[in-house]
Amino acid sequence: RVTQFIGMTLGNLCTTIIFKCAGALLMMLMVVSYQKGFSPLFVCVLFVLRTSTINSTGALTKSLLMDSVPSSERAKWSALESVNMFGWAGSAAFGGFLVDWEGIEFNFYTTSTLQLVATLPYILLFIRSRRRN
Repeated sequence: RVTQFIGMTLGNLCTTIIFKCAGALLMMLMVVSYQKGFSPLFVCVLFVLRTSTINSTGALTKSLLMDSVPSSERAKWSALESVNMFGWAGSAAFGGFLVDWEGIEFNFYTTSTLQLVATLPYILLFIRSRRRN
């Protein structure tokens, strides 16, 4: 609800970018805090903030997707978005490989980096929408 409220003020696209980047950066901060010996409670608070932040944009991204495709193709794109959920299984398997190969901290850094990279299309869309206006 917080992201939806902010989305009404800043716009869905801008809010999505902010929250996705903040979530990825919070994950990096979480790992650095762990490595520097911060209290486990502090690291857990960062984890909850990170998870809440990165996952709070679901409704906004769905809205962005539906606004960007013709109404005649919305069902197809909605179904394709649902297929994305199957990616979690492959992601978990790859994460397990990374943990065995390089350790859990490396896995978290890789995840947060990929989350930042995955935000790039939203940033490009934001830039394109600003040029139109």
